[in-house]
Amino acid sequence: MYKILLFIFPIILLSGCSQYYLLTTDYLTIDVPEKPAEIVATTDYMVKRKDMKTLAIQAPSSCANETSSQMSGKSDAPSANLLSLGCGVEMAEVERGLAREGLTVISWVELDKTEKAHGLSPRDAAIQLHADAIFLINSMDCSDTNQGGNTRWDRKFFHSEINGNKEEPAMVNDNLKAKFIQLLRGSENKILSSYKRLSCTVNASVISVDAGKSVWFYDWTHVEGKRAAMSDAIHVVCNNQTLCSPVFKTKDNQFSGGLSSGDSSEISVQGRPENETKAAGFKLVKEVINNLVQKFKYDIR
Repeated sequence: MYKILLFIFPIILLSGCSQYYLLTTDYLTIDVPEKPAEIVATTDYMVKRKDMKTLAIQAPSSCANETSSQMSGKSDAPSANLLSLGCGVEMAEVERGLAREGLTVISWVELDKTEKAHGLSPRDAAIQLHADAIFLINSMDCSDTNQGGNTRWDRKFFHSEINGNKEEPAMVNDNLKAKFIQLLRGSENKILSSYKRLSCTVNASVISVDAGKSVWFYDWTHVEGKRAAMSDAIHVVCNNQTLCSPVFKTKDNQFSGGLSSGDSSEISVQGRPENETKAAGFKLVKEVINNLVQKFKYDIR
C-alpha cells in the first residue's frame, strides 16, 4: 500500500487541478551609518603636532599575535581572521600615505634595522635617526563580521506556465505563503553560506620622541559597504493549494520585476566566497590607512 501511494503522489500533482508558481528570493543588504574612528589627542599632541615633521614608522612587534578585532570581540574566533598584517605591502601603504601629505618618513625597515644593529629601544633608534615622533601601528587586520549588516530577504510569488515562464503576481493565503517560504529556505541557505562581509581594523598611536610619551591614539573598524543583491528562483507545482513541490530550478537572476505580493523578513548572517577576500580586504585596508593619515595630518583639536 505504501509503495502504491508513493507512485500516485506525482500523478496527483500533475493532474488538471495543479497550479504552477514561480518563487523568487533576493538577499538585500542595507547600509548602516558607520561609527567614525575613535581618536584620543593629548594636550602634548595639540602643542607639538605642527613640529612633528619627521616620523619613524614602527610595525607591530609580532604579525602573528592576536588581532585587535579578535581582542575587542568584533571577530569571534582566530580562524575568522582573513588578512593579517604582513609587515610589507600594508606598511608601505602607511608610509606612502604619510609621505603624500608632505611628511618625512623613516621606513619601519630602517627603524627596525637601527634598533637591532645597535641594541637600541625604538625611541633611542628614532632619536638616532632624527625623528620627531614614532608612528606606531599596533594592529591591522581584516575579518569576517556581522556588524553593519542589516539585511533582509525579499521574496516574490508569481503564477507561471508549466514551462516556468513568469506570469502575473500571485495573491496567496497565509498557509500557502508559509509553504512557499519553506520551499525557498534551501536556496536561501546556499546564498548565506557563500556570502560574507568584511571589516578591517587599524589600531595606531603616536609617540613623542623627546618626551617618550604616547600623545595620539587611533582605532577604527571599517565595514565593507552594501554589496549587490544575490538572487535565486524556483518553479513549483501545487495541488489544491495543499501539496507543493519543486518542478525545476531556474538560473540565478533570470527574472526581474517590480515589487509585488510576497514576503520580506530581517536576517543578520553574512558570508561570501573566500576567493574574493584578499582583494576586498586590501581595498578596505587602504581606505582605513587613508583615514588614519588624514586624521593625523588635519584633525588638530
